[in-house]
Amino acid sequence: MNKKNIFIYFLLALPMMLMTSCLKDQEDMFDKSASARVTEYLENARKVLSSAENGWVLNYYPDRNQSYGGFPYVLKFDDDNVEARYIYGYGEDGADGQYTNTPITTTYVLNNEDGPVLMFDTYNEYTHLFATPSGSSGAGGYEAYDGDFMFIIMDISDDENVITLKGSRSGNVMYMYRNTVSADEYLNKARTIAESIELSTYKKGDLTIVLDTDNQQASITAGEETADAAYIVTDKGIKLYEPVTVGGYELDEFTYDIQACTMTSTADASLVMEGSLPDGWKSYEELAGTYKCGEELTINVSCNDDGKTYSITGMSYVGGVVQAQYKYSTGSFVITTPQYMGTFRDMYSWLIATDGSYISWGENTLTGTNSTEGPLTVTFSGAEYSSVMEYVFSTEQPSSGSGQGYLTMYPNPLTFEKAE
Repeated sequence: MNKKNIFIYFLLALPMMLMTSCLKDQEDMFDKSASARVTEYLENARKVLSSAENGWVLNYYPDRNQSYGGFPYVLKFDDDNVEARYIYGYGEDGADGQYTNTPITTTYVLNNEDGPVLMFDTYNEYTHLFATPSGSSGAGGYEAYDGDFMFIIMDISDDENVITLKGSRSGNVMYMYRNTVSADEYLNKARTIAESIELSTYKKGDLTIVLDTDNQQASITAGEETADAAYIVTDKGIKLYEPVTVGGYELDEFTYDIQACTMTSTADASLVMEGSLPDGWKSYEELAGTYKCGEELTINVSCNDDGKTYSITGMSYVGGVVQAQYKYSTGSFVITTPQYMGTFRDMYSWLIATDGSYISWGENTLTGTNSTEGPLTVTFSGAEYSSVMEYVFSTEQPSSGSGQGYLTMYPNPLTFEKAE
């Protein structure tokens, strides 16, 4: 064999030699199979989950756009079960009228589905609340709230105090923190914070944060820069879905002082933002009166005896009364839908939320924002839907299958202009 042929054979054999070398290196690097490594990781995850004496605080965000904000859970794991508590999973205590949190125990599994996965595999009212369809369209309808009960485990911190999850459906990144107090203490404090935030606007210098407490959204302005972020209520204040930088301010988490109505950055104690009433704020009594709604409707807003709600007449084709609430933090109206209006022929009339193209048969909240100049104009907005229509159904309860058409179409967005 001549030297030329020997060289050609050497070149042909070289890839096999290199492949053999690479395989040997891989064997040296991974002395266990991929499945064995995943099994070991999941076993360690189970150990970490069950090691928290007071459970884990899960900052849970349904909806891939975080449209509803975040909701805290406290989850206590053992080898097979998880005891779940939810911030609004409260029942009345008949003895003293106080609220007590009722835990629900369910099962969970850890498995490998394109990566390590934590799944709550048995339905319960807490862990499946935002992921369970209702049979109608809109928020909470056939797509539910775009929530998750299956999570990819992205990371377990070195100190085993933080677990990073990713919702398999929403894609939202969420965190579980090792709880340092009892589940009841954490959730009671968080609930107190949520109920105590009466002011929506917080300022320091050129930095302003406006909170939409119905949908747990923060609008942040610093000079000419703006940013929006969902937030969650904690046992100390609020925490943004993810850190944001606006006008040189790095913002993430705030401690709320109930007495002083201030928000203090946990990263910078000198950044203390004072609560204030927003421009255009009106008292409960000031909002009563006569308004134009669109080009044709003249409506009347009357205060109810409870001092908290209003009755609105003149909006309904069938003469129904629309109920609205007063929201102190914004000094304006809140309207929730659906609302029953009455009967039309042999059908049932409801006030239903819409965005102009789609209708929500699920629960929806529209919050009013007042103009700063006269005449007073109230513009309503919601997480998804910013207007309403009077719609009739063939069944008593509104659903996508029984809708027959609208009786009254209101402006989109819904607006009230007060008559001077």
